Amino acid sequence: MNDRKTTFFSFIYRGLSSVLGFLNAIVVRRFLTVEDVGQLQYSQVLLNGGQNFLAGYTNWYGYAIPKRPTETTRIAQMGNLVVFGACLLLWAIALPVTLILVHRAGLPAAWAWTMLSLPLALLFNYGTRVLNALHDIRWLNRANIAQPLSFLVFYLSLFLIHSPKLEQRLTISYILWTSSWILAVLIALVAAYRRLNTRARKGENVLRWRFSAVDWRGTFAYGSWSSVSNVVHYLNYRVDYFYVAAVLGPRTMSIYGTAVAVAEVLNTLSQSIVSVVFARMTGANREDAIVVTTMASRQTIITSTLAATGMAIVFPFLFPLFGHHDVYLEAVVPFLILLPGLIFKAASNILLQYATNSLGQPKTAIWMNGLAVLLNLAVCVVLVQHFGMRGAAAASTIAYILGFAIYCVWFGRVSKSPARALWLLRRSDFVPYFDIMRRILHRRRP
Repeated sequence: MNDRKTTFFSFIYRGLSSVLGFLNAIVVRRFLTVEDVGQLQYSQVLLNGGQNFLAGYTNWYGYAIPKRPTETTRIAQMGNLVVFGACLLLWAIALPVTLILVHRAGLPAAWAWTMLSLPLALLFNYGTRVLNALHDIRWLNRANIAQPLSFLVFYLSLFLIHSPKLEQRLTISYILWTSSWILAVLIALVAAYRRLNTRARKGENVLRWRFSAVDWRGTFAYGSWSSVSNVVHYLNYRVDYFYVAAVLGPRTMSIYGTAVAVAEVLNTLSQSIVSVVFARMTGANREDAIVVTTMASRQTIITSTLAATGMAIVFPFLFPLFGHHDVYLEAVVPFLILLPGLIFKAASNILLQYATNSLGQPKTAIWMNGLAVLLNLAVCVVLVQHFGMRGAAAASTIAYILGFAIYCVWFGRVSKSPARALWLLRRSDFVPYFDIMRRILHRRRP
């Protein structure tokens, strides 16, 4: 399958994932109180933060496999040792610590469930990173929709057949959320190992645990910096959310979190291009990687703009589906303000991937994201005081746009190529979209 078709089908899968995420947001908000929604969403934010940190270490295997394709099995065997060993260690620590802190120190349920789910996030990261490195985009897409799809099925099955008492609903939601993660992990790992077997030579066992000094150093040298980079990158997405939670309280946090979650449907869609170009960018030489990066940046701007336009037209009419006497209608304006910034954030992710996966420089991504975090926080402090949630959304959009401009300047200097190639659209960039439209119109003709 060529990259154009792969990107198209990835976009379809990402679109489906976005729809599932939106449906999950609807059913959760209709069955839980506004405060409980805030708690569940806070857990998901914490888990995603921990997942981004742990993903840094699995990034090494996504980086190493395309760089050393003849050593795929050995790299995977070291990954087995590190990842599964770390999961056992995390659970051995998390179980007693969580029980002690919940029962004796009153640890919030959000933190408890996050700690217990972190090993699942690590396993999922490993499976999907291997699939991405091996360019198995089909199963990568399937693994990515497994969690939201299974959560929706589990949730509707239970709550429609037998609606639990109000005080039990948050706990049951946590249990169903964890169960959906377990299923997604199984799908990702089974698909990854099946794909690894196709690369293995006769007599090689991809399930074996085997120490490799080279990959041990890579895991903790490259991986540690990559983890820090991922966390700073995640803070870039969430600094406004945390600031709203700290300053405006849990109710506003729940409403603003809804605006953020719905707006980031756009981010989910844009990841289709990031997934497709990952292996090509990582394994390519310098010149090819530059071409792939500039083309992917422009394509991301086009697809994100088209998707954002559609979302801005349609999604405001869907907010009443969240229920609770139009409480969540307050999230509409922040949602609309966030969309333009997320267009440029999506393009920025391409440049961050170039720094991390093509150049092998996660430290560069740290300062790039760190600068955006500081910009976001500085503007938040000024605007939230006067405009509340809307100020937080505006702060994010301003920071994302300024961040993309800075990234473009950096890319131009490092690659010795014109920075405008990242954003100046060409007629050829629209050819794939015109081709798709012609095919659709041709099929509709009698």
